[in-house]
Amino acid sequence: MVKEVAKAWSEFEKYLVETRYAVRKPETGEPLEHGWSDVVSRIGKYLLSAGVDRVMKRFCMADCKKEELVAEVMKAVKDRLIIPATPALMTFGNGYTRRKGYFSCYPLGYVTDTMDGIYEVCNKMREIYVRGGGCGIDVSKLRQKNSVVDNGQGIASGPVGFLPLFDAVTGTTNQGGRRRGALLVQMYWRHPDVRRFVKAKKAVPALSRVIWSLPEDERIDVPLSNMNISVVVDEDFFREGKELYDEIAESMWASGDPGLLFLHNMLKYSPFNWREDERDCPGFSNPCGEYLAPANTACNLVTVNVAKIARESLGSNGEFDFRKFYWRVFEVAYLAGVWGAVMLFMDEGYPFKEIREATQRVRPVGVGMTGFHTALLLAYDGHVKYGYDEEALQFAENVQVALTLGTLKWSADLVGWTGQVYKWDRDYLEMHLDELREVVFGRDLPFEKEVNYVTAVGRMEGGFFHAVTTSQPPTGSVSMFARVGGDTGIEPMFEIELTRRVRDFYTGEWKEVKLVTEYLADRLEDREFRKRVERQLAHEVKPFQQLEMLARFQRFIHTGVSKTVNCPRETSVEEIKELIERSVQYRLKGFTVFRDGCREDVVYVKERKEEVKREGVELGNVREGYVYEVEGTVKAYITTSFDGEGNLREVFVNVGKAGTTLNSMFQAVGRIISVGLRHDAKLAEKFIKTLKGIEMGEFYRCGEMRAKGLPDMIAKVMGDAIKRKRGEVVASGKECSKRVKDLCSQCGELAVVREGNCMVCENCGFTTC
Repeated sequence: MVKEVAKAWSEFEKYLVETRYAVRKPETGEPLEHGWSDVVSRIGKYLLSAGVDRVMKRFCMADCKKEELVAEVMKAVKDRLIIPATPALMTFGNGYTRRKGYFSCYPLGYVTDTMDGIYEVCNKMREIYVRGGGCGIDVSKLRQKNSVVDNGQGIASGPVGFLPLFDAVTGTTNQGGRRRGALLVQMYWRHPDVRRFVKAKKAVPALSRVIWSLPEDERIDVPLSNMNISVVVDEDFFREGKELYDEIAESMWASGDPGLLFLHNMLKYSPFNWREDERDCPGFSNPCGEYLAPANTACNLVTVNVAKIARESLGSNGEFDFRKFYWRVFEVAYLAGVWGAVMLFMDEGYPFKEIREATQRVRPVGVGMTGFHTALLLAYDGHVKYGYDEEALQFAENVQVALTLGTLKWSADLVGWTGQVYKWDRDYLEMHLDELREVVFGRDLPFEKEVNYVTAVGRMEGGFFHAVTTSQPPTGSVSMFARVGGDTGIEPMFEIELTRRVRDFYTGEWKEVKLVTEYLADRLEDREFRKRVERQLAHEVKPFQQLEMLARFQRFIHTGVSKTVNCPRETSVEEIKELIERSVQYRLKGFTVFRDGCREDVVYVKERKEEVKREGVELGNVREGYVYEVEGTVKAYITTSFDGEGNLREVFVNVGKAGTTLNSMFQAVGRIISVGLRHDAKLAEKFIKTLKGIEMGEFYRCGEMRAKGLPDMIAKVMGDAIKRKRGEVVASGKECSKRVKDLCSQCGELAVVREGNCMVCENCGFTTC
């Protein structure tokens, strides 16, 4: 199994590099890099170039120490112990690109309340997206809807009216087709239009639903599919905003949006010295919520592969050496801090001068980890359960302490070498150092001298070289380079085996590979160990246990953690409220939740307690659906769903790479059919007769069914689905997957599923992270 796993990873890695990370021939676009070693070679050569040499000299280090550190950093990168962020992997050392960008997170701050200001932020977003970064903006300063503009000659559309503009910029701008834009839009809870904002994504007549209950002036005409939205709240919100709180919780329950950002926790539990003139809402977030900071300060994320470190900490007798593991995490985190500091002073990696100046003043670095669950499984041989056992909670704290101390040791060293200090918030500094010492000495971790040194420098100088050194990103595709499968970042493992498709760049042929976390491959051959892993997969970890784990990491992270709390379908609105309130108590700076199957455009719906009512029809407690994959001139997916009495009530049509016009037309056909069926299920036969035989001069097939046009195929699919529901034996059609699947913007397949905070395409490997 070990050899098969290694081969699968090599094939997937080749595909990932060639399609996303490789430098390409300018004339043909042919990839010049084909694997991790090629990418590392390019980065290493550039890191040793004269320009980077000048950057290292800014740290006032002796030449021998500098060269030694660079060599150690590159060895750690080569060995997959450190994985730089995606933008740096794609553009660092690429001599052809004019779009160099080394940073992942760009909180841009407030959108100015002028048309010039609105389009200025769009221009910034565009420039950041083409460099591989993600943006966060705050629309709290935009005047409310129907306010007077132009000296009383017009009225304002309000912040929500501009969301489609921001969404369009994000969805249509990417880095050469290799990484799409990512956006978070936030709004302060006291804004007059906040209720419209909360409903913004719910108000869209999306792929397979129309929100009949919303007033017409609250609907948005285009799907907001390229952004996350969050409401910024403070302590007053929980005392004064009860009605809004209820609406937000209900919207989270229904669709997963919006998220919440806890302003008071940002201020209290961060090292930043927030500017006094921004006290009303100074904290701005990146798209995934792990970097919360003052405006225009970009953060370069760096990932430490704790799964591999754990594997290297296993003795020949199978015993896990905890002290060796923690010490190695500390050492690698120190080197990750070196990489992050070098990126800060590579001026070419910034899209705008004001972002460079603000970032180099604050000097943020975001070191996080990936493969935590694998490390936990190896440390305790699977006997300690993620989220449930106290040993797991303490292990999470210990690993984070080791990582944080490693980055702070580097930051303290830089203070000594350069004399430069970013003054931390005094209250947070004292609390943070005391808590680090408490864990190190209370649990006998191997960092007594190191924590004493860090504490002495921090208290003497009132801070460190960096404003922050730790952050926990979702680690989407970079975890693939770490050869971690279903447990990216600090998430519990979603699946033991991940199925991915890879394509040969030259032949265009596709094949499937099965990916298993490399460091568990041999252990999973033990049936008992595998069973222990299966008992703690993500769907087995209850929401409150996920939150407990999240809190243990957040305690020692300077910014935030990107972690969606995943809930079963039966989770109630009141339970979501309790999760929110515990999040505040646990010092989290933000909260996002995703309830299984909560989105209305999911076809497969498991049994649920409440009745769902739509205009003219009451859908029963159990709904079933079938998805038909139709091959032909274009690939199409026709989805059907039934009410509890077995009546066909909905038909949705998605046409893959057919272009916007054709896809929109057939989506409209599906919606019209669905509207009719919701009023009267008997209309199914009339729809079938109406569509049957309509030809387009094109041939389509699905199983044994054949058609000369999509309308005819829709009719045949509807008839086939009805027969299936009645229990008749049919050969065509597929049962809908139990996982939420969306169309992939890269390959056009209905294959995008949620994995943690990321959306990943099971067909081509595209990820939003």
